[in-house]
Amino acid sequence: MEKITRFPKKVKYRRPLTASEWFQKGLSFENARGHEQDIASCFREATLLDPKFFMAWLKLGIIEQNHYRWENASMKYLEAVKLRPAHSEANFRLAQVFENLGDIVLAIKYSRKAIETSGTYWEARSLLANLLYRLGGRHRFVEALTHLNLVISDGSSHVLRREALILSAEIRQSITTRLLLVSSTIQ
Repeated sequence: MEKITRFPKKVKYRRPLTASEWFQKGLSFENARGHEQDIASCFREATLLDPKFFMAWLKLGIIEQNHYRWENASMKYLEAVKLRPAHSEANFRLAQVFENLGDIVLAIKYSRKAIETSGTYWEARSLLANLLYRLGGRHRFVEALTHLNLVISDGSSHVLRREALILSAEIRQSITTRLLLVSSTIQ
């Protein structure tokens, strides 16, 4: 008796996805909402396949930042900035993360880089002014006021202008208070 052999139905061969395809898949999940794990997995896969995939690193940093995982976010953003040092958003986001980690010096450094690379990054100017104010000192106050005046006078958003006006008034009040204290100790 002959043995009848059945051949399986044709199975389509699927090649593995490329880094770019993983990234696009992550973007499609991002647009669908509610797929946080899938989004991160797709972007992570893209960086594993192509460690120089800047946008995947940036997106991973944003995911970590949105979940308040500052250390992880800083690592992702540092990778992104290493690949594109002149990318203003990556520098700004890194400044925000370092501010949350309490490293004001690095937050200032990356705020400055964001401003240098874009020129009109109003959020970065506002953050830098706030950081300089927190560090204190007359020269820092003057630089903070300079950045705030640019935010107030140029094309930034209404909310950002209002915040800049409030911080500017606070800095001016602080300077006035310090001057009064100095003059009262002299007398």
